Amino acid sequence: MKRYTTALLVLLISTGIRLHAQDTLLIPTATVYDAPLDKISVGAGIGYEYGGLGANAIYYPHKNIGVFGGVGWYYVGMGYTGGIKLRAFIQAPSVTIIPFLEGMYGTNTLVYYRDNSQYNKLFSAFSVGGGIDIRPAKSKLGFISIALYVPFRDPNMKTYTNRNIEFFYGVVPTNKQYFINASIGYKFILWK
Repeated sequence: MKRYTTALLVLLISTGIRLHAQDTLLIPTATVYDAPLDKISVGAGIGYEYGGLGANAIYYPHKNIGVFGGVGWYYVGMGYTGGIKLRAFIQAPSVTIIPFLEGMYGTNTLVYYRDNSQYNKLFSAFSVGGGIDIRPAKSKLGFISIALYVPFRDPNMKTYTNRNIEFFYGVVPTNKQYFINASIGYKFILWK
């Protein structure tokens, strides 16, 4: 029993010395890597931010407030979007994840009829969302952007689909409208 008590005492003392030693180490003030904070970036991806499947460009007049636009392709036509991005950047070395909020206006609804393509239509309205920018492995070239959005549907979309249901005797659109949507893309940093 005494042997176990002595071993436990030695373990606790050595752990305490190690923990204290970590506090007294000299930490260099200059860091080799600082996360690149983009001023202008362009990218490609899929989602509202990219106008469907397309491209996006963003300019930051302030380090945490950006203005963006996107143009892309939805299944039945061209989509667009424009808005404001608010990011929560923390000035610290090797930051790899930056959270953000976005508000935008643009194409966010597709009504698709498989057998009646002449009635396919795109609708535009406001959307809000948030996500994260991930800068993998100290990359100064670009970053991955992932977000979730809540679209506010155009009221004319419901009228349009109800009118077509009556006209086609119960034929409903082929696609479903979800209350939350996602986007993912890669953005290249053009100017820091």
